[in-house]
Amino acid sequence: GFAALNVASLDLLLDAGMRYGATSYSDLICTVRGPRTASMLDLTVSIITWGATVAYWVFIKQLLPMLLVTLGVPAWLARAEVALPLLAVLVFAIALPRDITAMGKFSILGVCSVMYVCFFLVFSACTAGV
Repeated sequence: GFAALNVASLDLLLDAGMRYGATSYSDLICTVRGPRTASMLDLTVSIITWGATVAYWVFIKQLLPMLLVTLGVPAWLARAEVALPLLAVLVFAIALPRDITAMGKFSILGVCSVMYVCFFLVFSACTAGV
């Protein structure tokens, strides 16, 4: 149900973008609804993106130290106050290149990790009797 709705909405957006010659959602909304609505869209997307980023960092802050200790990393390096800034520098360095085509090969890792987490959560819920 939701997948079909998602595909239909993406098809509609693609058709509208091609019809109006828009190259982004913001361009499409600006053409169809005006610049004020496009600015609201940009603000909304920025707020949602910022919130998701903060949520991911909170999640990483809680899990990363335990994972690093499990992997045998020294305790002083596994502390969140040390590991998070190092991770932030790594993420920033990865985001610098203008062409990220080479990273496309690793996108399957993201899909596999999401599938693993979903499977682990369902398995844990079943074994815990939830």
